[in-house]
This record gives sequence, structure tokens and C-alpha cells, in this order.
Amino acid sequence: MRYLYYPGCSLEGTALEYNISTKKFMESVGAELVELKDWTCCGASAASAVSSLLSMVLPAINLAIAEETEEYPEILVPCSACYLNLKIVEEKIKKDYGLLKKINTVLAEKNLRLEGRAKVRHLLDVISEDIGEETIRTRVKKSLDG
Repeated sequence: MRYLYYPGCSLEGTALEYNISTKKFMESVGAELVELKDWTCCGASAASAVSSLLSMVLPAINLAIAEETEEYPEILVPCSACYLNLKIVEEKIKKDYGLLKKINTVLAEKNLRLEGRAKVRHLLDVISEDIGEETIRTRVKKSLDG
């Protein structure tokens, strides 16, 4: 299993432990994480207060970069705020071609283009759907049984 990995700002700063534990856990279950090259902040903190378009463009930058990475169609996003921001863009551009055009106008300034091929997945989804309980059970080092 290989995943394109988007840590986001929090996991590089205030939630560094979450980043470390995510990487160690995924390694322990045989999954490889490949960090998204040149990722940017998703705007979770304040982008929507500044501009609704900015709140769409910031996550879209990361989705467009992911789409350039052909071999990884799915982006693993552990941070719930980052996940929400990227997922909102993923879903909205499927229904709103006008929004996609506006986003792509801005992305063109960075030589990027968003098509809507990237799939955003949360860590818990990957754990439950791809890894599974049995895989985790076989890798437990210290049982929490009383």
C-alpha cells in the first residue's frame, strides 16, 4: 500500500506527535507514505474569513499537485481540518464547473491545473477500509487486555 501523504501545517508544528505517530503506524502495517511535493497550507485557519475563493484555491493547489503525481490517485490526510478543506473542494468541483474554472484561473498563475481526479481520504478511513482490524491485531506489541 502506498499513499500520497499531506501532513498540513498543524502536523508540521503543533501536532508534530500526530505526524510522527501516523508515519510510524503506517510503517508498522506495511504502508508507504510519500509526502506531497511542495504542498501548501490548506487555509484551515483563516482563509474563509479572507475570501471564499481563497478558501477553495488553497486546498485546490494541493489537489492539483497530487494530480500531477499520477501513480498516487489518493491523498491520505490525517488532520481533520485539512481533510475537510480538501474534501470540500474535491466534492464542490464535481458539481460546480464555474467554480472549477475560477479555481483554474488562479492556479494557472502557478502553472497548475485541477481536473478532479485526486481522491481525498482521512487516516481513519484508510485504517478501517484498507488496513483492517486483523492486520492491526497481528501487529500489536503490547496488548491492552486487562
